[in-house]
Amino acid sequence: MIYAQFVRKMIQSKYMIYMRKTLLLLILVIFISVSSNVYADATSTNNNIVSTSTLPMTPFLKVYKDIKLKIPAYKQQYANSCEAATLRMALAFKNIKKSEIQVLTKFGYNPTYKDWTNNIWDDPQKQYVGYVDLAGKPNGGYGVYGIPVVKAVESLGLKAEYATSTAITPIFLAQSVDNRNPIIVWGYSSFTEPPYAWKTKNGVEVKAFKGEHVRLIVGFKGSVENPQGFYINDSLTGRFAEYW
Repeated sequence: MIYAQFVRKMIQSKYMIYMRKTLLLLILVIFISVSSNVYADATSTNNNIVSTSTLPMTPFLKVYKDIKLKIPAYKQQYANSCEAATLRMALAFKNIKKSEIQVLTKFGYNPTYKDWTNNIWDDPQKQYVGYVDLAGKPNGGYGVYGIPVVKAVESLGLKAEYATSTAITPIFLAQSVDNRNPIIVWGYSSFTEPPYAWKTKNGVEVKAFKGEHVRLIVGFKGSVENPQGFYINDSLTGRFAEYW
């Protein structure tokens, strides 16, 4: 599958969290498509990764790989808990076991209903917004963005960085996975409706997206220099390593 197809399925992805050993890096990503190449094949495995290549790299050879990190696939337990379920998967890969409620508490979970009259609600860059177990208007929850997720990770004893960058490429994603690092991806599912907004009590404008959803990149197929597709754990299905 070419990378452009992956981009369409990710549906306007906005943010990523890159887990590198004890490091999480949150990145704004611009996706690009890539061309095809020819690869050579080999096979190897270890305790945490399945790979189909250990051939030495040369300037003239791009090594084909088919990698799936052995990360548990959890189905989200609540209507709006995709962020908690996804981070829970990534943390489990780092040998940190937490429930969804424990993860939500780390985000900051003090739910309120949206004030529709004055268009006021909470800030997803400060805490989880709304009720995790209620879906749809008027009282359904929304979710959380990157800063509270980074803080949650830091509170568990891991180092964390927050960054936005257009320098992130398919190569970066594939290299991250090749280094045994899962990546959390934010996206949304509506092509027909534009982003909408509300304000916090302090007057901060919040940009929001219909169908906001989070998934975990757990693998890729192709070479690090030219990944052809990625494997995803999706908390909506609870299935491991769906190929996109």
